[in-house]
Amino acid sequence: MGKLDVDLAGFPVLAADEEALEAALKKAADPLVKALKRQIHKHSRTGGLEASIKAGKPWSTKTGVKGVTVGAQGNLTDVQVGGKKYTRNKPVSAGAVLAYLQYGTHGHAGSPVIDNAVRESKDAVLTAIQQAYDDLTKSGGKQT
Repeated sequence: MGKLDVDLAGFPVLAADEEALEAALKKAADPLVKALKRQIHKHSRTGGLEASIKAGKPWSTKTGVKGVTVGAQGNLTDVQVGGKKYTRNKPVSAGAVLAYLQYGTHGHAGSPVIDNAVRESKDAVLTAIQQAYDDLTKSGGKQT
């Protein structure tokens, strides 16, 4: 799906402080969450998919790569057919619905909601990380 990479080499103080880095990642995820919800809202009938968009916990790999995942979490239980809202007998994964919306199927063209959200929020994400870095350096290396 959509991917937004930010190199923290320009932010050595932020990269060295684990707590500050986690806080910066959480702040940086907010603009992407909002942008993805805006993109999904255009295709929404029940609002379930839009409500399921959340930022996960910050994570890291063995090689030192750190990040936060933004996506659809949980299951969707409502469906709208012919203007009426019904409850599904079997819930559907919100992630699967988001994937179908992004990539489409053989009978339904995809809508690049994730790619558009990443493109739309890139500057805001970078600004959030820069703001977290500035706050950390102004406070003498201690997170405020």
